[in-house]
Amino acid sequence: MTSLDKQQLLTLCHRPDTLFELFDEIDSTNRWLQTAPGTDIQFCIAESQSQGKGQQGRQWHSPPGQNIYLSCRWPFPKSQDLSGLSLAVSLAVLDVVQPCMPLTPIRIKWPNDIFCMDKKLGGILIELTAAPDTIHAIIGIGINVNMLPGKNVQIDQPWISLQEITKREWDRHILCAGLMNLLPECLNCFEHQGFSAFMKKWQAVDYLSDKAVKIQRGRELFYGTAEGVDPLGRLIIKNNNTLMKFVSGEASIVK
Repeated sequence: MTSLDKQQLLTLCHRPDTLFELFDEIDSTNRWLQTAPGTDIQFCIAESQSQGKGQQGRQWHSPPGQNIYLSCRWPFPKSQDLSGLSLAVSLAVLDVVQPCMPLTPIRIKWPNDIFCMDKKLGGILIELTAAPDTIHAIIGIGINVNMLPGKNVQIDQPWISLQEITKREWDRHILCAGLMNLLPECLNCFEHQGFSAFMKKWQAVDYLSDKAVKIQRGRELFYGTAEGVDPLGRLIIKNNNTLMKFVSGEASIVK
C-alpha cells in the first residue's frame, strides 16, 4: 500500500500551476475547501477522512491509504444553472476510471453515483457556497480503489472497488492526477455550454434508462419508468403517460 506523494502528483499534472493540498488525515476534503482561504480553483486530497460526507447526510467510509478522497473548488458565475453539474462531473470521473478496465462497462446512476456490476464504485457530492458575484461549487469525489471486503468495512449498500474487479492493486497517483487534469476541462465546458454539451455522452452510460424506478424526495415517493434526462440534467420519469422531472432526489431501481 503506497502513500500518495505530493511531488509525484505534481509531476503527473498537466498544469504546473495546479493548486492542491494533500493531507494524511482530515475531517472532510469538502469541508476544508469550504473554509480554505482564497477563491482560486483548488484541489484537496486526503489519505483518510474522519467525517467523509456522502449523499443524504450519510458518512462516506474513508479508510486510510486505499481509496481516493478528492475535492475541487470551482467558481461559477452567480447566474449559472448548476442543476446538471453532478452529471457532468460523473462523466469526467468515468473517463478517468474506465481505462482501468476497458472491457467492463461503468455506468452512472442519476444524479451522482458511479456503478459497475450493479454495485457502487464511487460517488460525487456537490456543495455550494455563495460569494458576492460567484457561486463556489465544492465538488467531492470518492472512488473505491484498493479497498476489499472485510469486517471493518461498514457500508450500508452493495459496493465494489477497482482492485476487486481487476484483481490487481492500482496506483492512486495516476487516478488522482487524472481527475486534476480532466476536471478543469469538464468544468470549463459546463460553464460555457451547460449540461446540454454532455447529453449524448450521458445517454450512453445512463444506468437507470428504461428501468422501473422509485424517487425519494424528502418524505415523498414517486414511481415510474426512467426516460433519461433533459438538457438541464433533470431526471425524467414517466407514470401513466405523465412525465415528471426531478432536479434532486434519491433514485433506486424497483425490482
